[in-house]
Amino acid sequence: KTGSHTLLVTGHSNGMGRVWNAKNDQHIGNKIFEVDTSRVLNIGIKQSVRHISFEAENLEIAVAIDNGDVVFFKFEANQTFKNQGLCFDQELETKFRRFSLTDTDSILVNVRDRPPPHLKYGFMPHFAIHSRHGSVTALHLSCTGVLVVAYHDGFMLVVGLSNEAIIFNKSVKDIFLSKSNYVTSIDISVMRYGGDDYSSIIMTCGTDLGQILSFRLIPDGIGSLRVEFLKTTGLLLKGKILKIQTFNEETFGLCKDKDSLGLSKKCVRGKLVLIGSKEVCIFYPGKEKNELFRKTFDNTLIAGSICLNIQHSLREQVAIFISITSNREIIIFRLRDFAKLSSFFLPSSVSHVLTSAIANNGNLVIKDNEYHSILISLLKDETSFTENGDVVLFKSNQESLSRPQVNSLQWMRGTSYVT
Repeated sequence: KTGSHTLLVTGHSNGMGRVWNAKNDQHIGNKIFEVDTSRVLNIGIKQSVRHISFEAENLEIAVAIDNGDVVFFKFEANQTFKNQGLCFDQELETKFRRFSLTDTDSILVNVRDRPPPHLKYGFMPHFAIHSRHGSVTALHLSCTGVLVVAYHDGFMLVVGLSNEAIIFNKSVKDIFLSKSNYVTSIDISVMRYGGDDYSSIIMTCGTDLGQILSFRLIPDGIGSLRVEFLKTTGLLLKGKILKIQTFNEETFGLCKDKDSLGLSKKCVRGKLVLIGSKEVCIFYPGKEKNELFRKTFDNTLIAGSICLNIQHSLREQVAIFISITSNREIIIFRLRDFAKLSSFFLPSSVSHVLTSAIANNGNLVIKDNEYHSILISLLKDETSFTENGDVVLFKSNQESLSRPQVNSLQWMRGTSYVT
């Protein structure tokens, strides 16, 4: 959720990444932007999107496809746009067709000269990551200016976005006390660690065996960051850590801070929330032995997420935890003590749940089959949730408008869909 809008970011089997406007009282059909990794990488056979990460503050998108390649996009003006896109440089077009990542030995490949030719403003490609480490298991784009990519062979790569350089490239198997095979989830937050009396940029990585690997991102004084290893924990969850979130225990806000300078003047008391397949664990960073809370579920968690500063009553704002389990039940807990506030089952129109995403304002996007998603609100309005279990389905019977058709002759002349 950003500002007053809820944005839905989706990855598709044709290599496209799309940003949709998912707003109350509307169907999910208002596509705002899209990026095409297949076109940027000049891939003949379409590769499905495996992971996608969107950073709303800096308007950046990172997309990982099946073969392990990652493309980073940033919203800006198209420097190659000419005559409203009607004239495309022939030399540049030839360069497009000859481009291939297999022709380079570099891990970071500059792709700034491969923007969509008919788009004046939008998400423009900056670089591609061609690391040859296999499929991507976790992808995280942070407002602090780093992109983190984890691979199935155990390697983890961190790119500093200020100078577009690799600042960390190491296998988790080579990290002290690590028993894990690969990283499954990543979070970067600004908060204090352990017994520190100041805040740092803390990178927390969850693994396939339930361990936590902690790192500190330190400004180097010249506009970039360096990575410092802090600690490897024991097995905190049974199985994979699917998601990591943080919150400020004093304000119940997010532990995110775009300004990474002057951190020593701040001391954010943050808490870590680890979400597994059947359990949730909360503790202070660096103090995992003094566990604050653990909740075990009878059914498998399809999705779980914290929602902060939700209006519970006229006098009280609460931080809540929303869970969706495999038996189609939605349970809302108060985050402070995990007391159950409400629970109900999804409406009969939602017969099956493949995956789900939960926004900070309490909106749920549920994918119930391969080609269909539903937006559900747990809130009476933008500030307070329903305690009686009423679920509002946003115009569930309304169909998206058909896209205008482009015939073969128009396509040959260069006509294409634009956002």
